[in-house]
Amino acid sequence: VIIPIIYKNGGEIDKIMGDGIVCIFGPPFLNDDLQANIKHADTCAKEIITATRKTDFSSKVAFHCGSINYFKNKTGLYKEFTIIGKPVTELFRLESISLDERINYYGETDIRAYYKTKFPSTTETSTTPATWLHNAKPINNLKGVGFKEFFNIQYNR
Repeated sequence: VIIPIIYKNGGEIDKIMGDGIVCIFGPPFLNDDLQANIKHADTCAKEIITATRKTDFSSKVAFHCGSINYFKNKTGLYKEFTIIGKPVTELFRLESISLDERINYYGETDIRAYYKTKFPSTTETSTTPATWLHNAKPINNLKGVGFKEFFNIQYNR
């Protein structure tokens, strides 16, 4: 269910580890600007959450961005690529505290700037329920991460 959604939205799968998938929305696969790449990833994440919600395969999304190195491993047997960089470490740390059936991301990032335009506050003020609810949580002693809080977006239908 998830892999076709990733490819449909322009993502490229980097790794599949057990029930986890690491994918990239950006160069060298997408040549859009950062905001457009974040939008592709946001659309993909929302489709994944809604497609798997309340099933045996419900998903959570840990969403992060930053500069990484992308390498082709030297092997003659098959093509294999890997990503290296601090954002990868931070992504794995975020996944460890992410909430189920939600999109999770750090504050103080370009992703936060993108969502600030969509969710000006972290509390729901509308009199009618919104489709997606936005929440903030503090981060306590997450090794190798300098962020003070993370946010999550929950489907509300």
